[in-house]
Amino acid sequence: MNKEFGTKFEFKEQEPELKSSFTIIVSRHGEKNKGGELTEEGKIKAKELGKNLPIIDQMVIGSFHSDIKRTSDTAQAIVEGIKEKAVEMGKQITIKPLKNLSGRLKWNQKSEEILDEINKEFDKISNTKSFTESIEWWLKESKDAPNIEVWTRAFARALNTFLFFGNKLKDKSNLMLNLVMHGGAPDNFVIKLLKQKGAIPTDATLKDIGGAFGYLDNFVIQGKNFTNGQQKMKFYFRDYQIDISKSDLEQLISSLPKSKKE
Repeated sequence: MNKEFGTKFEFKEQEPELKSSFTIIVSRHGEKNKGGELTEEGKIKAKELGKNLPIIDQMVIGSFHSDIKRTSDTAQAIVEGIKEKAVEMGKQITIKPLKNLSGRLKWNQKSEEILDEINKEFDKISNTKSFTESIEWWLKESKDAPNIEVWTRAFARALNTFLFFGNKLKDKSNLMLNLVMHGGAPDNFVIKLLKQKGAIPTDATLKDIGGAFGYLDNFVIQGKNFTNGQQKMKFYFRDYQIDISKSDLEQLISSLPKSKKE
């Protein structure tokens, strides 16, 4: 993958013992303007990201986003890039319609309206601190920190559902799920998972792992189901590559607070 987008991973063609495979790509939205809309540069870069994703013949592509327009626009641009690459490579792929996951992710337009005052506070902080330090402050010290823990749990549960689909794939199936999010929950998820797996110290901060999610920054979960019943999953984020399992995700979910409606 283009180094500009951070995470490095590769997808190999079907191996002899491979039954099915799936890839989950979680990206932050592209560059936004002051009004919160995706910029033209953001659309171009998102399309480039799509063209840099590894695809194989007969792959099924599913895309998900929150109901904030910049995330759906980013997801659509990524899909356009995937389509172009498939045509150039002569690959036959199936692209499913974009789906809005805002209900499951607990983040929607109303959430942004509620966070207006907090965003103003964030803006003041970001005038004196770096973006990574500002996100770190948001996760731990802002008035909204408890909500971010709930959102992170909802986000992790959505990933857990994706893994369930990945486990149930038919023979010779190859699935790619493209999820576009805001910053905050993905940052929190990644640092918690890396700490849980012992990949970083328990007192590590976002700065220690290369900073907060920038525009189109992403992580990848790649899973393989084998004919002998075994499953292998790998988590990729920047230079981190760790083996994970469904139980790792369930452990992380159980460590986070439930929403009142859960």
